[in-house]
Amino acid sequence: MTLKIDTINIVVDVHEGMVKGVYTDSDYPINVEVLDRDINASSADDEDELNRIENELDAIHTSPTWRTLW
Repeated sequence: MTLKIDTINIVVDVHEGMVKGVYTDSDYPINVEVLDRDINASSADDEDELNRIENELDAIHTSPTWRTLW
């Protein structure tokens, strides 16, 4: 079975620096992950988390299977 999708619209509601909701007009399963780089790297654990997030984003940016939507 082939599924033809023209466009899936996704809206992310951010208020005061926090994601408050994610909305779509599609019934198709969608996975959304928010990678928050606004970490106060005041501790080694925070610095490690920030490095992990930045490494994950670098891998996404250089992957041929991912593309920028916005």
